[in-house]
Amino acid sequence: MRRIKKGMLKKLNYGARGIITQPVYDLENAKELLEIFEECKHESVRDTAKNAALILGQFPVVRARTANFISDKVPGITVPKIIIEEMDLAAMDGEDKEQEIGFNISKEIFDDILKVHPKMHLMTHNRFDLCSDLIGDNNLDTIK
Repeated sequence: MRRIKKGMLKKLNYGARGIITQPVYDLENAKELLEIFEECKHESVRDTAKNAALILGQFPVVRARTANFISDKVPGITVPKIIIEEMDLAAMDGEDKEQEIGFNISKEIFDDILKVHPKMHLMTHNRFDLCSDLIGDNNLDTIK
């Protein structure tokens, strides 16, 4: 996390008004990023950093293959092993079950993070239906 802090601080020192993270798949990781960001805001040499925003990324995984690819091949993103194992197991029960389990995991992560931080960037490869389902009617007040 020291490298992440260094990168955040550098961006704020160059005048960034906001930072969008890579996808986050763990509530504790999200909380740690928020703490680091607050530290960076206070350490920054720029006054603009005091009002900067952190936007947590989320890329919902509804396929085991996608979860494995992201974790193995995309630098800087880690999908927790428990999620990969659950997705791999679901994939053995067929595509519908895999997508159902993947959505449920993604929804739980989204809702948990939204409770501690209302600024999120959903990345869904133009799956706007997935965005709508993740956000749902219950979260509309939280997002505003």
